[in-house]
Amino acid sequence: MWGVTNEQFTESRYQFYELSGEILKEIYSGSQSTDAEYGSLLQLGTKTYFIIGYDFFNYNRNTFSKIGRLSDDPKFRNIGWGRSIKDIFLCMRDGIAHYNGENTVYLYQTPNNVFVRAGIVFENEVFFIGRDPYGNNLMFHVKLN
Repeated sequence: MWGVTNEQFTESRYQFYELSGEILKEIYSGSQSTDAEYGSLLQLGTKTYFIIGYDFFNYNRNTFSKIGRLSDDPKFRNIGWGRSIKDIFLCMRDGIAHYNGENTVYLYQTPNNVFVRAGIVFENEVFFIGRDPYGNNLMFHVKLN
C-alpha cells in the first residue's frame, strides 16, 4: 500500500507501507518539498517497484535496492507505467517519455503543461488519460512496433 499525507501550509510528506496479514508497517517516508523527492508505485507485470525521486527501487526483506534511474529531467512527474524494467512509460510535465533500461526519450512533447493521470499498457498499444492546463481531458494512444 502507498499513502500520501498532505498538510496545508506545510510541505507534504509521503509514506510507503507494507501490509503483511493484519499488520501495516511503514517502510519509507519522504518529503515532497521538491519534485526530486516525490514518490510513487510502479507496477510492472506482477511486481511492484517504488519510485523515489528520479530512481526506481525493488523492495525485499526490509531493504530497498536501486534498479535504475528513470530520468534526470525536472519535468519528470515521478509516475510510470510499463511491462518490464526496460520498458517504462513516464509522465512528464509536458508529455510522455519512455525509459528503455538505459535512457529516457520523449515520445510526445507539448509546449504546455500536461498532467497524465493514468495509463494502461497492453501488448501492442498503450493508452494514457491526462489533462491540459485549460481543464481539457486528453487521451493519448500509442501503437507499439
